[in-house]
Amino acid sequence: MLICINRKCNDDPDVGTHICSKPPPPPPMTAGGCNPSGTVHCNNVSYPTYTCSPPVTSSTIAKLDISEFNKGGDGGGAAECDEQYHENTERIVGLSTGWYNGGKMCGRMIIITAGNGRSVTAKVVDECDSRVGCDAEHAGQPPCENNVVVASEAVWKALQLDVQGEGVQVTWSLHSNCSEAINCGGIGGLSYPFWGVNRASYCGLPGFEVACLDNVPVINMSNINYRILKTNSSRAPPSVTVARQDYWKTICPPSFVNTVCANNLTGEYSLLDPSTFDLPSLSSSIPVKKTGVNRPHPGGVGQRPSDA
Repeated sequence: MLICINRKCNDDPDVGTHICSKPPPPPPMTAGGCNPSGTVHCNNVSYPTYTCSPPVTSSTIAKLDISEFNKGGDGGGAAECDEQYHENTERIVGLSTGWYNGGKMCGRMIIITAGNGRSVTAKVVDECDSRVGCDAEHAGQPPCENNVVVASEAVWKALQLDVQGEGVQVTWSLHSNCSEAINCGGIGGLSYPFWGVNRASYCGLPGFEVACLDNVPVINMSNINYRILKTNSSRAPPSVTVARQDYWKTICPPSFVNTVCANNLTGEYSLLDPSTFDLPSLSSSIPVKKTGVNRPHPGGVGQRPSDA
């Protein structure tokens, strides 16, 4: 009878020289108790497969990879959600199988935040398959890890990340609705017609994207950055007070550019002093500069963008 004590066998003439074999270790466990469901072999390399992902929280940690969603790109076949190919200029993503949740995340907007503080809102259009891989459908790529967000080049650029990189740690969260205002650097209440940061593009109007740069809310008009100083929603129409970013700390900027009142804002502008402009009202027709005609917001005159 083989008796092992401290992993040493006592029925051998050379007792103490042999080590009892240990059972194979269990598969590695990932955060949230999501264990591998199997293995796929690709070019003599083994990759774990998953049917689950770590739990989704208000700030879910993920690994951001870059992928092409166009036909012939490295993403393989068409997007799972709509069976269509997409341009890489769109802010779109695919999620690991567990997070994709059988397509329930299709069309949802998520907010991705990078370590540099930049955030972007992107639309879920695809699954990053954690169950299978290394085939033509997946462009020969191995299965996705269970904590991956694959994003288009547009998402990477919006986050100001190197598009040649991969595996960048980010956090993501669900974009719930349009009722949440932008808050940046102590300036809050930036809602309609503004969008950006934590507000999807459908929550505002073209030309009113806000970026939170170094804790300063900034809007770009005619290729000039303006820092937002305050908004006033109590008056009719609501207003916003801005100042040119390049004149904020100096009256001698590196280049001189004419100030143009754009983005359908009305008001008087002062080069060196903060200036206040009226904002488009939810109860009025909104000028669309591209067509040169007045059109109501797609949600209807006086209707706020969908909170769904």
